[in-house]
Amino acid sequence: MGNDNNSLPDLIELIARVGNDDDIASKEVRVELRINSLTLTTDDCFEFTVQLERANLCLDLDGLEVVPKSRFGEPIKPNDVSVEHKLTNEKTQSGEISGNLQVDINLQPTASIGGKVAGSATSRTTESVSSQQTYNFLRVKARGNLTWEISEPGDLSKPLGDTYLNDDVLCKLNATPGANMLAVKLVAFARKRDIKITPTSKLSRFSFKSKNHERLFTALVAKSLAHTQTNGGTITFSMSEIIIEDDQLR
Repeated sequence: MGNDNNSLPDLIELIARVGNDDDIASKEVRVELRINSLTLTTDDCFEFTVQLERANLCLDLDGLEVVPKSRFGEPIKPNDVSVEHKLTNEKTQSGEISGNLQVDINLQPTASIGGKVAGSATSRTTESVSSQQTYNFLRVKARGNLTWEISEPGDLSKPLGDTYLNDDVLCKLNATPGANMLAVKLVAFARKRDIKITPTSKLSRFSFKSKNHERLFTALVAKSLAHTQTNGGTITFSMSEIIIEDDQLR
C-alpha cells in the first residue's frame, strides 16, 4: 500500500504508486507531480508568495533495483555528431601604374616617357570547423543517484508551474535476490537558492537576504515536512512511501 504525504499540496503535489509492468517480473513506479505558486501567511499575519524555480525528486529503494534503460527523462547524448568542415581559399591582388611625358619646343625637341608598373598578389587559405546539435529540452531530467531535476527552459529564474508528470512511469523495478522487504520512497524537495519568496504587500527596507526574508523562510520551513542545512539547505515538501507485498512481485 502507499502513503502520500504532501505538506503544501497547493505548492507541490506528489502522488506515487507501484503498478504492474508487461513483464511479470518487473514493476512500474508511476508518478503524478504538480507544482504551482502559493500564498502563505506568517504568525503575525504577513502574506508572502512562494515560487519554485527548480525542484527535485529523490527515489530510495529497499530490496529493489532499477531496470536498466527505464528511467524517465534520461538525457542521452548521441554518439554520432555532425561536423561541417569548410575550406576557403582567398586571393588578393594589388598593383600600381605611373608615368611621365616631357617636351621642350625651344631647343631640340626632346621627349621622354617613363613608366612603372608594379603589382603583387597574395593568397590565403582559411579553414573552419563547426558543429551544430539540435536537442529537446527535458523539463524532468534524470540525474545521478536516483534523482530527477525539474526546471523550465531558458531563464533559470523562470518559476515552475503546471503538471510535470501525469501518471508517467518514472522507472521500472526488479526485486533483488534474497530481499526480505520491498519498499519504495519518493521525496520531492527544493534547495533554498531555488525558492523565490515575495511579499504580497510593501515592507519597509525589505530585501531578499534581509532578516525579514529569513522570517518568511522560517515560516515556510515550519509548514514543510523536513529541513536540512546540508548542501546549501533543502526543504522537503512531499513524500510518498510504498510497501510492496511479497506476492506482488511473483
